[in-house]
Amino acid sequence: MSGTDWDALARRDSYMVFTPIRVRIRDLDLQAHVNNSVVAAYLEEGRYRLLNFSIRGQLPRDAIGGFVVAEQTIRYLKEIRETGELIVGTRVERIGNSSFAMGQGIFNGDVCMATALLTMVHIGSESRKGERLSEPFRAALGAHLPRA
Repeated sequence: MSGTDWDALARRDSYMVFTPIRVRIRDLDLQAHVNNSVVAAYLEEGRYRLLNFSIRGQLPRDAIGGFVVAEQTIRYLKEIRETGELIVGTRVERIGNSSFAMGQGIFNGDVCMATALLTMVHIGSESRKGERLSEPFRAALGAHLPRA
């Protein structure tokens, strides 16, 4: 995913939407660190908060539609080895015609543990194919683009 400022994704101050995550003992694998599939689930919770709490509530019900994940890249920067609380920052990176990209960072305090970039495609409920994002949804996404 060229053009992404991965250094910016690792800075907590580049996000406006945050999701607290509780690391539980069952999240740890045999090496005593959080398993990569669990890290992906933490990121999913962050995306859910942005889409369903920060954006969906301000739009008409039919302005959003359904989405599928088209691509996801996760960069693991440090091991998450402790139970306790993490914070997932989530923001919109790019808005296309039928898709948008979200950038994310997982933080332990101000230390970035992982970054991620994900592309989601808007699909029609019946066609199950990519469809143009509605203008109200595009505007709501635009409010979550990084500040210049």
